[in-house]
Amino acid sequence: MSISIKKIQSGALRNVSVVSLHKAAQIVGQIVAVATIPRLLGAEDHGRFAFIISLAYLGQILGDFGTLEVMSRFVPTLSPPDAKQLYMRTLIFKTIVGLVCAMLTVVAALWLAPWMTLGWALLIGIGVVTHIVSWVPFQFLLGVKHVGQWMVEQSWRQWVLLILLVMLYPFLGMTGTVLAWTGMEIAFCALGLWWVRGYWQGSELRLEWAYLWPYITFGFGFFVANLVSAVLYRSGPVLVEIITRETAQAGFLNLAIGLFLMPYLLLTQIAFSFVPTLSDFYANGQLDQLQAWVSNFVRYSWFVGWLGVIAVWLTADWGVQFVFGPEYQEAAEPLKWISIGIPLAALLWGANVVSTVAGQGKMRFWSSLGALLVFLIASFWLVPRYSATGAAMGLTLSVIANFTILFYFLRSIYKPEWLLMLSSGVVGGGVLWLLAGFGF
Repeated sequence: MSISIKKIQSGALRNVSVVSLHKAAQIVGQIVAVATIPRLLGAEDHGRFAFIISLAYLGQILGDFGTLEVMSRFVPTLSPPDAKQLYMRTLIFKTIVGLVCAMLTVVAALWLAPWMTLGWALLIGIGVVTHIVSWVPFQFLLGVKHVGQWMVEQSWRQWVLLILLVMLYPFLGMTGTVLAWTGMEIAFCALGLWWVRGYWQGSELRLEWAYLWPYITFGFGFFVANLVSAVLYRSGPVLVEIITRETAQAGFLNLAIGLFLMPYLLLTQIAFSFVPTLSDFYANGQLDQLQAWVSNFVRYSWFVGWLGVIAVWLTADWGVQFVFGPEYQEAAEPLKWISIGIPLAALLWGANVVSTVAGQGKMRFWSSLGALLVFLIASFWLVPRYSATGAAMGLTLSVIANFTILFYFLRSIYKPEWLLMLSSGVVGGGVLWLLAGFGF
């Protein structure tokens, strides 16, 4: 047992380093893109580009089907021939799903945007189906524990897109923008398929529902949960706009959510990078090892998260104005309150990992739905009183609700160190109370 624990801890450190390195490149890419793309495209074309990206995201997420959870959970437990079979049959399934999602996206693009041309819509559709297909090889790479290659797909897209935009837009205008985005999707799909070429087996490239159905049902709960989570974290600014009729307040919340999602998604990627190893433990009945890793992940993430919260409360009031300008002064309060969800997200992602390993997709869905309901109820109560800050409080409450529901159903497997969490949480809360008393 001690050898297994040492092995997983060394693997954990290695994976955290890989994920952090790629995540740092992603964050830098986002900063450079924010500083470059709006100025390059201009207000009108940038607005069109934002519409295309948002519509394509919706088309792509409709083709998700929980493949990440399926690959990270089952591939580590399969023999190489069985892994090839799962890869090839999932690939043909996602190709068909991608084509359907692409057609829906093309129709939606032509219907919703009067300025949309048929050529642009078809390019968007190609990008959608290509993205959905590219998920299969990259998520399979996670299943075979090639974490670095899996992270490439998530972390370097922004850089490739930026380079293609700079190359194509000055010569082709908006057509160059759509070509750049579609070209980026094709490039990553080709890279993923090339990296997994050793698992290609043409005879298995066929659609067999009897074979795929258990995997589809396993992933479906996670798929619906991901859809609900997308609504949860994307609906806040719209809700604030509807309730307050103050566009600036919606912008303040959008800024707070964007900054919150950076550490949240980092936790997501670190947690998922260990699902293959933990799946081995779960399949072999080694629950002690699984619980040891989850406890380490939650403990370190919890403490680092609280340090982040304190840093936000110390710097938000002057930092927001320094970075974004005096007109963003009111964005500091939503940022402070939503930051409290960062350490809570560590508890949540500990539970999410256990639910994935244990195949509890339905519980993920119900907990996500419960979180969305809590957010909506809290927002309709708090937003009229506190505007964007009220919605930020609602999002933090939704993280608590999400974790609480999951923990109730997973309490036999998921066992956080409650005494340590509660005592350190009280200390952290006391520090924030003192900072608020001193005007921070």
